[in-house]
Amino acid sequence: MRLFLLIGMVFSLITLGCEKEELPVDPYPRGDIITASVDLEPDYRYQVYYHLESQSIVKKNLRTDWDLAFSCGEDNTLYINTSNVMQAGKTAYTALDNVTAAPTFMRPDHPSGNLDSLGLKGCLTSDSVWVVDRGFDPNGNHLGWIKLKCSFTNNESYSLEYAALDGSEYHSAVIRKDTRYNNICWSFKSHSLIQAEPEKTSWDICFTTYTNVFYDPYMPYLVTGVLLNPQAACAIDSTVAFEDLTLQHFSENDYHNRRDRIGYDWKEYSFDTGNYVIYPNKNYVIRSVSGFYYKLHFIDFYNNQGEKGYPTFELKLL
Repeated sequence: MRLFLLIGMVFSLITLGCEKEELPVDPYPRGDIITASVDLEPDYRYQVYYHLESQSIVKKNLRTDWDLAFSCGEDNTLYINTSNVMQAGKTAYTALDNVTAAPTFMRPDHPSGNLDSLGLKGCLTSDSVWVVDRGFDPNGNHLGWIKLKCSFTNNESYSLEYAALDGSEYHSAVIRKDTRYNNICWSFKSHSLIQAEPEKTSWDICFTTYTNVFYDPYMPYLVTGVLLNPQAACAIDSTVAFEDLTLQHFSENDYHNRRDRIGYDWKEYSFDTGNYVIYPNKNYVIRSVSGFYYKLHFIDFYNNQGEKGYPTFELKLL
């Protein structure tokens, strides 16, 4: 028995001695800091969807292209387009023909995307008629009023009917979910689906105007900033220099996916100079839809001709 044990030990040593040494795995290349810019135009007419991994714009549309966004997730939610200062309110009526004016109380969607703070909250489960103020185009022209009813007909589609306040332009539609997207959009102008958003795995941030809500006093106000793909998450730091910022400066609890996590306050309007001032010390670390981490900060809001509406930022893979 001892002889067999001795032979076994010798064989094991020979086998271990003949195994190849493990080769170190090269780290994933992080690359250099890159500088990128997007074009919203001076009147902020565009919404621009940006993908961090490919460092590219994946979709660009006029912010007036759409009015409603129907969630394709399990939350069964109806959003309004706050990039045009849209607001919505519930009436006391259940028949479209009985509604000829807007209700007293109207509100926009909260920019966080909180489901309890949406203009059409309760619309899908109520038999009531709702009124939507479509807001304004970039030139300040009012886009009109719509009265509507909407319901969730099954686990796959929404049922929508609407008209102008005077009863003209009546339309109805069934909008089916498409799980490739966070939302699918509807236009009251073309009376058709408008796929404003790219597929949900193809973008991380959206440069756009949106309605922010101030409460003292209450005032919906149009701002220009960045909204986050809800499939991504973001952490914020203003104490560490951008060049020195690493993942070790954050814990998992620092990352949140509220839509306005990046928001608009990386800049501020100076009434003294009449220009926007950028805060380059406000840093964002974004966990992308692909699961990679990127640090980002803004360095300009103007193009070479001095026109506003051209956010410029620096970006680096961590």
